[in-house]
Amino acid sequence: MHLFDIDIPGKITFKESETLTQGESFTVVDTPACRMGIGICYDLRFPELAMVYAQRGVQLIVYPGMVVDHLAVLLCVSQHQRRQSAH
Repeated sequence: MHLFDIDIPGKITFKESETLTQGESFTVVDTPACRMGIGICYDLRFPELAMVYAQRGVQLIVYPGMVVDHLAVLLCVSQHQRRQSAH
């Protein structure tokens, strides 16, 4: 649903929007084990996606991701830590 774009002059520029198209629908897959929702790693920043999946009976949400460098790792860790401290 979301694309990750970052531009820090002199440091890093990475824009998924230059090569990818954002999703327009929710992806729910019924498997023998459970009902699964699929997002991308950047979707972790938006709890609304997880709430919609919960309303649709999703039991497992998968957020595959590709880390492009150390900055991306730091962004993901930072987001996770902020979310954990908010609870």
